[in-house]
Amino acid sequence: MIYDFKGLNENVITLPAAEGLAAGNPVTIASGDASLAPANSDFVGICTGVADGVATVQVSGYVEIAATGVSSYGYAGIASNGSGGVKKSDSAVRKAYIIKIDSTNNKIGFIL
Repeated sequence: MIYDFKGLNENVITLPAAEGLAAGNPVTIASGDASLAPANSDFVGICTGVADGVATVQVSGYVEIAATGVSSYGYAGIASNGSGGVKKSDSAVRKAYIIKIDSTNNKIGFIL
């Protein structure tokens, strides 16, 4: 049996997109624009797409994203890793509930 968590409490906002932002990137909001979150920073959500200078940003629900240094399930602090993914961070404000770890593809699934 295959299980899927997509659609769980998903909420998406739209914002002007800063240069270089792409789907799958963790996002910070600077001067009203959605921007790629810098390394070691907290983030508001995950970019789900960019078109015509506008970004959609998922701010709650289940997401899967590239990750480094995450090896356990459950609540954990996560921060941007600076290269379009996330990493474990004991000092991060954002806590996520990690429910999938794909070490083969260096991805995790978590609930924002």
